[in-house]
Formats: sequence, C-alpha cells, structure tokens
Amino acid sequence: MDCRITKDRFKNMLAYDWLKIILSIVAVCLIWSLLFTMTATRITTGQDFYLVVYDGVINNSANSSQDILDKIKKSDLSYDVLNDTVMSVTSAGSYSASYMLNLRLTTYEGDVMLIPSGRNGETAADSESSSESASESDSDDDATDIESLINNGYMYSFTELLFDAKDYCTRNGFVTVNDDGTYNFNESAMENYFRNVRIKRNSSYKKMYRNEAKIAEDVPNEISRIKAVWENTLFVENAVKEAKEAGNDFLYYFTPYYVDNDKNKTYKQNDSYGIDLGKLNKGADSDIMKVWYVSDGGDSYTAEGLLLTVFDFTSKQPDLQYETISFLRYIIENYSVYGK
Repeated sequence: MDCRITKDRFKNMLAYDWLKIILSIVAVCLIWSLLFTMTATRITTGQDFYLVVYDGVINNSANSSQDILDKIKKSDLSYDVLNDTVMSVTSAGSYSASYMLNLRLTTYEGDVMLIPSGRNGETAADSESSSESASESDSDDDATDIESLINNGYMYSFTELLFDAKDYCTRNGFVTVNDDGTYNFNESAMENYFRNVRIKRNSSYKKMYRNEAKIAEDVPNEISRIKAVWENTLFVENAVKEAKEAGNDFLYYFTPYYVDNDKNKTYKQNDSYGIDLGKLNKGADSDIMKVWYVSDGGDSYTAEGLLLTVFDFTSKQPDLQYETISFLRYIIENYSVYGK
C-alpha cells in the first residue's frame, strides 16, 4: 500500500480537511489552557490583602490609600501576603454601595475597611444607653451601612479578634504564658505546625512546597509571622488600654442583633467593632486627614466618625486572618500617641 506523503496528496488534504485541522488545533489549545488553569498554583484568600475604602470616605490624594497599603505590606505584613489591593466601593447606577460590597464579600475580597460610622462615632456609654430603647426604635431600614454589616456577621469584634489571635498562639503551643505575665516562644512548635498543618491542609501550599529546600527556606519566615501575630496583638491591646486610661476610648461600639422567624429582634452584647480614627489621632504628630477623611455633614471635613474595621473571614484564612492586626498596629503606631 502506497502511504507516501506527496505534494498532491498534501494539497488535497488541505483542500478538504482544512476546517478539521483548524478545529483540532483550537481544541488542543483549549484543553491545554484548561489543564494549565486547573493545575496551576492559586493564591489563597489570605495571601491577597484587601483594604476596602467604602463610599463616603475621601482619599486625600489619588494614591494615598495604595501608598499606605504598600508601606504596610513592605514593613508589617508577613512573607505569605503576596498581593495588596485597595478596593473602592461606591454605588454604581441603580445599585447601592452596600449591594456592590456584598458582591465582593461573596468572594471574600476584604480584610480591613474604612467606612463612615454615620453617627459621628459614639462612645461605649452612649451605645449602652441607646441600646436600651433600640428594640422600640431601630429598624433595618434605619441602620447605617456599618451597622448592617455588623448585624449580618461580616465584621470582627475587636474583643474577639484580639482574644482569638492570642488563643491561636497559645492553643497551638507557639507561646507559653508564665505566671508573672512574661511569655516564651516555642519555635519547634511553629515549625511543626507549618510542616504538618499549614502545608498539608492547603492544596496550593502542597504544590508550592514540593521539596524540602523550599520548606526549609520559609520556616524562618513562618516563625517570624507567628511571633508577629502575638506581638502585634499585645501592642494593640496595650494601646487600647492606654487610651482608655487617658480618657480617650477610640473604639467604636455597637450592640448587634439578629431577627428570628417572627421578626423579633434579639440583641447581643455591646462590643467594639472598629477604631474611630478621629479619636485615635488626637494629639498625634501625624495627621490622619492627610490620608483619609469624611464630610462632617456640611461644607467641611473631619476624621471623626471615620472607622477602621476588620472583616471576619477566619474560616477561609485561619492563619492569615491575623494579618489584619498588623494593619491596626501600623495605623495606631503612626497616627496616635499610644503604644509607643
């Protein structure tokens, strides 16, 4: 049988089968692209750090938010945070800012957020007093955007955030607290956790750390990350304590509630859900209004009632959730007189 490829046979094949050839090439390219996408190492939720700037918060300059976030990523966030992103959330057409934010939150695009309080940032005493009559006067329609986010469980209470961060360190054996209040780090426990928990439970990490050389390279970085969680948490705790003792509680308080099947509201415990940057900034050398501010309701601007809040996505980023505390520390350290 003559199976030789001749010039005439090749021409005939192109004349009659050119469409099949093109479709075959396209199919191979699509399959290859799909396989590459499915098997590629993907960035995890925690490895992308989002600063959300909500509707009503004004940037002092076009790049002020990104400049601050870039500084924090370079000096304060851990080695495992690969990207830093500023996300501005405003209304779009007939869609409200809250609707646009909810779309983002379905894919966990948020770590910390700047948002106006809507009521100039009340104190703990104010919040406790107002919560007594809240069941009679509040409605979902009356709630500010930050209140709605808190009621829907998106925002981390500062009490729980700091407690959970310390529990993360002690529960896993990274830190031992002595009776006199001092503490010791256990670097062996940190390395063991990295090798046998973090890497093994995440498919992306399994691909990233396929050999011992790469694992050994990042063990010191992981130890530094965990130590920073503990030390940053202590810093923020002490700064809050200092401010309260000085009569300048800069935290924002709210009493969240949930609605049962009969549409009755059950109120939870009053707690802190953010930092009022205007109160934090009192007496500091660096002016927060050089970075962000809000309208005071008239023709002037203020930092009072400008809240720095934290999203609670611990279930999706059980280790890197506490990178948010690094952000809090940077802001407190650079825009207040506390924790020095």
